[in-house]
This record gives sequence, C-alpha cells and structure tokens, in this order.
Amino acid sequence: MGHVNAPAENSAHIRSLRNLTPRQKSHRAREWERVDNGTYSLAGGPYPDVVSTSESVATLSIRVDSDTEYGFTSVRLLVDGEDVLATAPRDEFMGYEPKQVLVDGCPLLPVTPPRRVGLYRCSCNFGGCGNVTAIVIEDGDRIRWTDFRDYEGHFDDPIEEEPSPDWPHWQSINRPDIVFDGRQYREEVARALAASAEHA
Repeated sequence: MGHVNAPAENSAHIRSLRNLTPRQKSHRAREWERVDNGTYSLAGGPYPDVVSTSESVATLSIRVDSDTEYGFTSVRLLVDGEDVLATAPRDEFMGYEPKQVLVDGCPLLPVTPPRRVGLYRCSCNFGGCGNVTAIVIEDGDRIRWTDFRDYEGHFDDPIEEEPSPDWPHWQSINRPDIVFDGRQYREEVARALAASAEHA
C-alpha cells in the first residue's frame, strides 16, 4: 500500500471521517489512515486527487485444483505464482468451487459500484465459518483487491450482500492491496472461463 501526501486537514473527506465511529470507519471501502511520518495511507482508494508513489503490479494466474487435501475442487488464485491467500489470515483456506467462480457474472470481475467478494473460503468447504474477502475495484488500467476481511456467517458463495457495519463476526486481514495489470487480469479470467466451459 503506497503512501501519499496528506490531504488538507479541513478537506470534505477528512471532515466526514471525524463524524464516524471506529467501526463505521473500518467498514468503509475508502478511507485515510494517519501514519507517524505525517502522511496518509490510502486504505481503500483510489482517489482522483492522489497518486500512489510505491505500488507494485502483480500478475494473476487461475488454476483449478481437483485434488485438494480435503477432496474438494477449488479455484486457486495465484499472485505472481504464489498462493498468498491460502494462509491469510490463517493456514486454513482454499478457493471456492469452479461452479461458484468460473461462471457468467464471474465474481473476480469488477463492477460498478464496486462490491466485496469472497476469494477464498475455509478448507472445510463452508465459507460461512471463515473466508478471505476483498473489494474488487477497477482503478484506471489496473484492478485492485482492497480492504481484506475474514467474515463468519457470510460468504458461503463468493457474491453475497456485505453484512452491515454492526455485524460483529469479522476481522480485518492485515495485508496491503493487491494490484494487477487490468489487461492481463481480464485475459486470465477469460482464459479460465473458457477452459472451465470446455470441461463442463
């Protein structure tokens, strides 16, 4: 997550954050967090008036794993070749089934307005007992996964209505945004969709 120059202390956005409770702040997909050096960390972005100064662009690879430890077929989402979501926030996660992900209206594709989607679920094959969710955002020529959270009691499927801010059974996942080249990302999703259709 890149740091950017601090917005004006009396900006409309900062004023609006002052009136929110901590839980309401954390529930928002886009917010500023003050850090020790006087800059702000862009927690959900993007914003039209700021530019990230240090942000790497990852490559997405999608792999269908039909021989997992627990006997479930899952869609693995590899970031630069690494299965980084399987161990976030604990070492118990796997992808959803192809029939939930590699379908028309694929949850990996950004929509307007942006939505929170389940990326990985508990390895027991029941997403409601824990999952890795993020908001998928189209950010110019990039696609961003942001605001990672683990919910209990929600996201049995990758697409569900996000719980209200008062829902108590969730925790933030301490990992920075993952940013992809939009063209490569869409091409890889299209490739995976076509391959899944061939084997249906």
